[in-house]
Amino acid sequence: MTDETRTLSVSKKHRCRVTKTGVVVAALLTVAAARADVVGLTGKPPTIDVKITAFRGGQIEYRMSSAREAVGPVEEIDYLQITNWRLFNLAEQQQRDGHVQRATSNYERLLKQTLAPAQGELDRRQLLRCRLLRVLDKQGRFDRTVEVYLEILEQEPGLAERLKPSNLPSAGSTFLQAASKSIDAAVKRHGENELTRFLRRWRETWPTTATRPASDPGPTTSRPAGAISADAVRQLGEIQQSVSKGRFDEALKQIDAMLKSSPETAIADVFFWQGKALLGRAGDKKTTEADIDRKRAGLAFMRVVIHFPGHALAPQCLYEAGMICRQSGNSEQAAGLWAELVRSYPAATEWVGRARQEMEKTRK
Repeated sequence: MTDETRTLSVSKKHRCRVTKTGVVVAALLTVAAARADVVGLTGKPPTIDVKITAFRGGQIEYRMSSAREAVGPVEEIDYLQITNWRLFNLAEQQQRDGHVQRATSNYERLLKQTLAPAQGELDRRQLLRCRLLRVLDKQGRFDRTVEVYLEILEQEPGLAERLKPSNLPSAGSTFLQAASKSIDAAVKRHGENELTRFLRRWRETWPTTATRPASDPGPTTSRPAGAISADAVRQLGEIQQSVSKGRFDEALKQIDAMLKSSPETAIADVFFWQGKALLGRAGDKKTTEADIDRKRAGLAFMRVVIHFPGHALAPQCLYEAGMICRQSGNSEQAAGLWAELVRSYPAATEWVGRARQEMEKTRK
């Protein structure tokens, strides 16, 4: 073999090795790109190098680099990044960094551009609605928040309780009037069914323009108090008994049944026992499900405080909500709730005393 032939042979082998290496590198890059999404759940470090595979039932489904499948409820997701969806990723970064108005604008823009998914595709429209709902609720834009909420329920009515907006405007707000019209339109469109009954019950918890006389400096009431019917008293007694015996799932089913029957004058009591049942079910468990139960319990207690500030259970609900905040690591927020309890309900001596004890512990 001549030197020239040997050189050509070596050159071909080198090119072959380079070609094979390039194929391997390209394959690795393709795999990485196919799994370069990010999912950030509340209270946890973001999970990187994943592939988001579906969004349905209010759950993000994704595959990790280990090939393990995982899911995350959309209301528990703080941050997402999806490969090759630049404007969505920008909006996610903006809402994470506190620029919610910019994020809202980009979500709205995307919602107009994004088509309904083909079979087997990621439902980007519904995901966009859920992410938009989150930032609208933060801003207190209740009229538009309710519009988006109802759009979500048109497709998935089962998400009504989970995604219900929590940032209600003050009594007399024009946002309330516009949102109420949206509810009326949805009820008219669907007729009498479980969803429309839920929507009407929810609207009953909204603030109204009813206030105390000008001479009374007390807090605005969200609705007039009334006597609880004998049937409501019976149902509440059964719920209380279930909670006291540790039958929390049974209590929550009883609460759902009572809410469906809509005993309006007992709604504050129902929210209170809903909070107690959810807290009981969560117990000391350190699971995602338990964390969700604790957050839902906090919301239930705060509904009593916000919508029924004159109710006898409001001081205890403020105390319980503070305990949940501290357990979640939000000591400052907990102290704020307890301070509000001491300031607003000085006559509730038992709960004021407990709140002061907890605030003292927080200072140490």
